[in-house]
Amino acid sequence: MVQDLHTEGVTVKLLCDTVEVSKSGFYAWSSRPESERAAENALITERIRAIYEKSDRTYGSPRITATLRSEGLGCGENRVARLMRKNEIVSSQ
Repeated sequence: MVQDLHTEGVTVKLLCDTVEVSKSGFYAWSSRPESERAAENALITERIRAIYEKSDRTYGSPRITATLRSEGLGCGENRVARLMRKNEIVSSQ
């Protein structure tokens, strides 16, 4: 995770001071494994992309949610819509 940050020329101390967290808290966060929810979101997002592409980019969150449920992935339409927004997946209709 820490490698994803654009920190060239920025010290950990400056970064921590800026967001008002301790250095030990930062290092604890950076070495923490991915949460179960984040892993589920990654899996659902992967499926959303596949369903979206298969529909020629026409399906929105209601149809994608229905398709995910038919595949056995239990998730709500609000979660699908949030993941679509976060990943800039927009229906072309």
